[in-house]
Amino acid sequence: MNIYIIKSLKWSGTPNYSNKIVYWGENSSGYTNDINRAGLYTEEQIMNKPHYFNNGNTTEAILVDSKAISDEELEQMQLGLEIEKNSLIDKESHYKELKKNIKDLEVEMKNIGSSIVKQEQEIRIQTMLKQ
Repeated sequence: MNIYIIKSLKWSGTPNYSNKIVYWGENSSGYTNDINRAGLYTEEQIMNKPHYFNNGNTTEAILVDSKAISDEELEQMQLGLEIEKNSLIDKESHYKELKKNIKDLEVEMKNIGSSIVKQEQEIRIQTMLKQ
């Protein structure tokens, strides 16, 4: 089976998309300039509606250069993806915790700064009173 992505000739190279190549999203909805987020379409879909998917005016179907892999290889890829997703979730959690700690430190630093200013003022007052 051949798989395709759809290049939007209408939007590619326009300022709306930072002058980059633009692809259709999944299910003919939305656009992306990230090829890894482009929707995937079957050859059957392309052949059934060439005026829509591959008309040469506003759309161009581009064959994805990929070969089928074994079930075992696919399972390994899926496992690797799960591991990466879990790692990302852990990193996001750690990031949120660090952000909270930073916010707490900022509050603490502000309080210390206020205390310093107050003490400096009191020292100035006491110094003036001693004169």
